[in-house]
Amino acid sequence: MAQELTALELHFVSQEIQSVVSGKLEKIYQWGNDEFVFRFYTSNGKKHLRVRIPGLAHFTSKDYQGPKMPPGYCSFLRKYVSNAIVRAAYQQGFERILVFELETGRYGSLVLIIELLKPGNVILCRKEDGNLMVMNPLKNERFKDRSVLPKKEYSFPAGQADVKSMPETEIREVLLSSEKPLVKCIATELGFGGIYAEEIALRSKADKNVIPKNLESDVLERVVVEVKKIFSEKPLAFLSKGRIYPVRMESARPEKSFSSFSEGLDELFFEEKVVRETKETSRAKDKASAIIKAQEKNLNKFEKASTENQRAAELIYENYTFFSEIFESVRKMRSEKKSWKDIKEYLKEKPGFVSLNEKEKKIIFEIKE
Repeated sequence: MAQELTALELHFVSQEIQSVVSGKLEKIYQWGNDEFVFRFYTSNGKKHLRVRIPGLAHFTSKDYQGPKMPPGYCSFLRKYVSNAIVRAAYQQGFERILVFELETGRYGSLVLIIELLKPGNVILCRKEDGNLMVMNPLKNERFKDRSVLPKKEYSFPAGQADVKSMPETEIREVLLSSEKPLVKCIATELGFGGIYAEEIALRSKADKNVIPKNLESDVLERVVVEVKKIFSEKPLAFLSKGRIYPVRMESARPEKSFSSFSEGLDELFFEEKVVRETKETSRAKDKASAIIKAQEKNLNKFEKASTENQRAAELIYENYTFFSEIFESVRKMRSEKKSWKDIKEYLKEKPGFVSLNEKEKKIIFEIKE
């Protein structure tokens, strides 16, 4: 299972992401509903940011093959932000959220928001009168305290205070007002999570089970100092027991070092992506076979074409999800007595649609290499 970044770890990823500021967001690739690669062109060449939602974001240097037919949301993003200039890139407060402020020639100032906290989302917004208005999210969502819906105002999730910008006096107040043991207070009320709360307590030489207000004053001060200090530490990425850490840890022994946090995440978790995609490919072939068998009559001409042109048949398999979704949608619309005109309007929205022959009940798509 891939590592889900903590807020602190995303802080160090966001420092690396500063390298794309003033560069161009050239292109976007999407696999399924949870994985993206954002390709940037910077003064130092191309950089590829891999995002898996929820939980993971890092630069990748590995080769990848983009889908032949981009999903609908990927096509939407490409339309609006391809070749946009990156004006700013940052972590939202101390949340597991990345924000890219973009400038486009045609659509003005746009904001791309990547929510890595569960359930995860990618949202493109437009600035209007100082507010963010959702143009289109990857997933429409409704929560108790907010919603993420097209043409609605976007609001960030309510979370803990931004400890990164919090002065030491406020950190001290949070600690002294807590009734939780030290490590739980640091983990939840300051937002560090369990791993780094344990580390801060260890660095401070403080009893992690003591209520903070019961700590000796000098110990409490050491805790406050360590809370602030960890943000400004020089990155020192390493692997320990299956996890990649961005900075030195007294609580973990390095097994392998990396030149950057992204390099470690890339090495450890890109291979998992390959394995996962291999399994999905196997399931995809099984599903494609079942679909083709069930639709034998409708696919006779496709099968004949596959004999004449092997590459055409391979393209059909590679885009089986795209075509199976269309088959299911058209079947459903016909069962609901929808007109061919309605069906044709639906098909016009699909990439590669060429024509609809109502008499022969034949739909023609062009698949480009």
